[in-house]
Amino acid sequence: MKGYGLFYYIAEAFRGLRANSLVNLLAVGTISMAMLIVGFFLIVFLNLQTAVNALGDRLEMSVYLKEGLTEHEKDFIQHRIKMEQGVKKVSYLSKAEALQLFKKDLKGQEALIQGLAENPLPDSYEVTIDRRFADAKTIEVMAGKFSEYRGVEEVSYGKEGARMLSGFYTVITYGGMALAVLLGVTVVFIISNSVRLALYSRGQEIELMQWIGATRGFIQGPFLIEGMMPSISPCHPAPDI
Repeated sequence: MKGYGLFYYIAEAFRGLRANSLVNLLAVGTISMAMLIVGFFLIVFLNLQTAVNALGDRLEMSVYLKEGLTEHEKDFIQHRIKMEQGVKKVSYLSKAEALQLFKKDLKGQEALIQGLAENPLPDSYEVTIDRRFADAKTIEVMAGKFSEYRGVEEVSYGKEGARMLSGFYTVITYGGMALAVLLGVTVVFIISNSVRLALYSRGQEIELMQWIGATRGFIQGPFLIEGMMPSISPCHPAPDI
């Protein structure tokens, strides 16, 4: 319709805000609550993911060496371990250092090992696993491969811990995806119904304008401006139509 420009749309938007303030307030409140719920679950999901990732960064494997190995043989084993996919870091732990750590863990009960004639602990490599390979099956295969190396006595790792960590990863990944889809559908449903409620309250006005021959753009203009008002001025609540 000619003769009506931007100022008309703005004036109609303010009129609509005043005439339907309660409906607009309810619509904006409902949409805001939906956004808060999404934000809350997003924070919970990210915190859980961070905690699981931190556990994955501490996942280690101990590769115990046989007695009597030369330095060249030890270096060769270390090189082979480092070349394995999924290995993040390899640290050598001598039997003397292992005994000192064991005494430290006893915390005042060192008398339990005072009668030992010699150090029974072997040299070892402490292997840190990349969290991208921290599933139970991959770690089990890796441990089996290391145990077959010549000069390796035994491979030890937290088998149950690896299984639990793998389960956590699965729950976080698929549970997060399912929750995201569910929340997305719920938010879309809430917002669409809130907008429909606001439009329904103006149904007679829209129908009357259509009867007198108003164009689609002429009808939608004030509603679009009315929907942008909350982001421009928070004192004027309105639905995002």
